[in-house]
Amino acid sequence: MIHSNSQNANFSLRQLIRRARAGKRLFHISSAAVAPSFYTGHWYFSDKETRRAHQLEITAHFGILIDGQRLPGKIVRVDNKELLFLDKYGYHLRIDASDQHPISLYDEADNRVYPVSQAADWEKEQEQLKLN
Repeated sequence: MIHSNSQNANFSLRQLIRRARAGKRLFHISSAAVAPSFYTGHWYFSDKETRRAHQLEITAHFGILIDGQRLPGKIVRVDNKELLFLDKYGYHLRIDASDQHPISLYDEADNRVYPVSQAADWEKEQEQLKLN
């Protein structure tokens, strides 16, 4: 996606998280009319560059929260293979699914894919981060 505003060019998932933690609410997340419910729940991912772990929560009304903070934006599309979220700056977060559960989070702003896992796998991931 090409963005003409240079101010938006460096906006990333990390910046969205910081804005959300600061309590900045940019606009509401719209809910999907008919969508697979297997996206809802708590999921975990880690950023190996910053060595930080994060919690991704998808609410029953398809609100997106990272580390407990609602991300400003809206759901654009949801089906059995992906949930596509558009932030205020025009960047997408895509949550890919397989076998009816999320498997990865793609951040268009950083052009990075973060594998997501459930709680049981999360503890193993945390140990790996500590060892590296």
